[in-house]
Amino acid sequence: LFEDRDTWGKLPDILSLCERVCRTRFCRPEFMFENNCGAMTLEGRAVYSVSYAGKQSEKQGERVCGDTVSIVESRDGYFYCFICDGMGSGPQAALASKICRVFLEKMLACGGDKSNTLQMINTFLKNKGTECFSTVDLLEVDLHAGKASFLKSGAAPSYIRRGNDLFRISSGTLPVGILPDVAAEMTAFDLKNDDVIIMVSDGISGDFEVESGSDPSWFADFLAKEWTWDLDIMAEKI
Repeated sequence: LFEDRDTWGKLPDILSLCERVCRTRFCRPEFMFENNCGAMTLEGRAVYSVSYAGKQSEKQGERVCGDTVSIVESRDGYFYCFICDGMGSGPQAALASKICRVFLEKMLACGGDKSNTLQMINTFLKNKGTECFSTVDLLEVDLHAGKASFLKSGAAPSYIRRGNDLFRISSGTLPVGILPDVAAEMTAFDLKNDDVIIMVSDGISGDFEVESGSDPSWFADFLAKEWTWDLDIMAEKI
């Protein structure tokens, strides 16, 4: 609250102080005046951006792909990318993964909690009456703070390329729809500029393991030799 309008001349200093204290950037402030006093309202703004690309392909001999891939940006400054991989192949697998995709898209877009959303998906599939399972590999990026987290339920390993280093993130959990309570594992980490996060389903990760004999250096060598900053081309190469 400010007692006189002369204080507005100090607005840049006040705004800078608020950003330092809150450790975030703010949009243009909104003001309200009443009884010779004024109130300034600040809303955080995203200071990070994400570029993305994806590639899908059906299993050899099948007409539909059992995986679904989607991205969502919520109103409160979060970016989500996820892969849902229906167990098995063909139409039944595609149905399970699409159910998961619809739940995630709708709930995350309106700011729903990712863990609660995953539990809702698990309960729905478990009570469907037929065997209907799907892995969920969910990446959340806080565009305000530059932090990220994976929530994995039966999902294949993911990779973070940071400069010349390659990090592998995996979990030993089960797909959704099998147990009464969802089995998921969360991994949180800070992001750096130009980090590249590579998410794959088991169709890709299985090939990695066959080619490398479970030696992750094979994939590191592949990225070093084949890398391009054109992400569409890189997705096609992988």
